Amino acid sequence: MAYPAPPSLLLCSVPWQTDDATLLQHFSQFGAVEEAQIMREKYTGKSRGFGFVTFRSTSEAGQRVFGQAPGLCCCAGRGPEAAF
Repeated sequence: MAYPAPPSLLLCSVPWQTDDATLLQHFSQFGAVEEAQIMREKYTGKSRGFGFVTFRSTSEAGQRVFGQAPGLCCCAGRGPEAAF
């Protein structure tokens, strides 16, 4: 039995000063966020410049985010820098 993919978004080119709470606050405007996480270096704790946001439902992840902010989660060129 195949399970649906989780409604997660990969965010690239995230500004270094962005933290988990900032991601959660920003993406909550698009729907219920289950988890928002900036990926960090194992030993230094510094941001790696990317993260993930997981929504509670796929419809919120797709229709609301991409409908209101096309290109927001694109890893090439302009990323979410302008959104934070």
